[in-house]
Amino acid sequence: MPKLILRIRAPRNISNAEARLRQYEWFIFANSGSLDTAGKGNQLELVDALATLDDWCKDPGNITVLVPGSQTLFVQAVVPGRSRNQMQKALPFVVEEFLAEDLDQVHIAHRTLVRGKPVDCFVVSRSLITEWLAVLEAAALYPGMMMVDTDVLPEPSDQLHVFIGGSEALLKGAGLMLNCARQDVVSLLEVYLQQKPLAEEADVIPVENDMAEDDGDGDTHTDSHIHSREMTIHLYNQDLDSIEKSRLEAGCPTQIDWVVHDNQSLTETEYLVQRAIERQVPSRTNVKQPLNLLQNEFEAVASSNETWLRWRSVATMAFALCLLLLVTESVKALWIGYKADQLTNQSVALYKDIFKNDRRVNAATLQRRMAAYLGEDNNSQPGFLNMLGRIAKVVGEQPSGPKLENLSYNNTRGELTAQLSLRDYEILESVKTALIDSGMSVDIRTAEQKGSQVTARLLVRN
Repeated sequence: MPKLILRIRAPRNISNAEARLRQYEWFIFANSGSLDTAGKGNQLELVDALATLDDWCKDPGNITVLVPGSQTLFVQAVVPGRSRNQMQKALPFVVEEFLAEDLDQVHIAHRTLVRGKPVDCFVVSRSLITEWLAVLEAAALYPGMMMVDTDVLPEPSDQLHVFIGGSEALLKGAGLMLNCARQDVVSLLEVYLQQKPLAEEADVIPVENDMAEDDGDGDTHTDSHIHSREMTIHLYNQDLDSIEKSRLEAGCPTQIDWVVHDNQSLTETEYLVQRAIERQVPSRTNVKQPLNLLQNEFEAVASSNETWLRWRSVATMAFALCLLLLVTESVKALWIGYKADQLTNQSVALYKDIFKNDRRVNAATLQRRMAAYLGEDNNSQPGFLNMLGRIAKVVGEQPSGPKLENLSYNNTRGELTAQLSLRDYEILESVKTALIDSGMSVDIRTAEQKGSQVTARLLVRN
């Protein structure tokens, strides 16, 4: 099956909008393992070149992505915990003290957690890995493997591996993984080689790249350690000059054994691609495979169905919205039912407080019994509420503002007695006329002048 190796490069000096465009390099290998197609370009050129590949590229297992180590943070940590679940929960807090960002803004990929042993971790900005995957998704590519470029170098085994290709270099050693400029190689190796043996003292050995906290002096520091009496340094592709070697030997507390691998001249990308292919071949030895950054929520999907991959996010969002709507409506229905029961119980309690001799009422009979007390049962004559409404309407329409002082109602005779306070007798006659016009029979039982007000008692019938 053909294989696609894609490398994402990040410019070191970002000075304008154009420089922020990452460069992408891609290599397609045929079934035989020979290079079939290679290309380089920006995001648009990448999409144009790879969007029409055959069905084999829909399998995540056929796509490998190399990302810049300069935008990751490598940490080795001994994680506390008795079980793997406890260690999984503790890992972010062990790594947190070496971060300049909040935990929720980074993604932590790690090897298998083993109790009492240091575990390799790569930390990358969550927004950055999301951006990388979005670019690939635009070309309908869903990688199964995403590795850091420095991780494809040979395993340290208490040795230091240095690849020099053009203006860039890769460094890998015990507790060290760096992608740096060629001019900084000697300075970084000096810092690394001068570290005291910390293997028996330190639980965490961080290597700080672009994501690590800056101490303000502009230098790059590595909290790495050397715990062997002799240091072997492997140089790939290009050798250091004699002055650089002498400078490193003078500052190193142990003897340095130099091993130069210069049998072929490769660019940095060509070497990394070659190593990436070799490292993915299953080995019978205990050599570590490159760490896959696509873990947890970024893990590659097993399905190769293009339609499903395209609509997966939409379907997930639709399902989440439907589930949220269902939960919301269920909670609303429960709340409404609870409030209805609460109001019914309050109404029954109020009824029993008003009509203390009637204790047989319940929620089912409350409305009917209350209607009977108010004269609103199922007879043909309007009852209390109807009469009260018409009286209130007439009183409210009077400009002088009569006041309703007292009310009493006889349900048997259908009579309502109202005591009013008015300004004068003329207003009293106006109220009586208006009530009669509304279809009611009105008798003025008493009317007397009390100071500046007239108090009248009216008997009203339908």
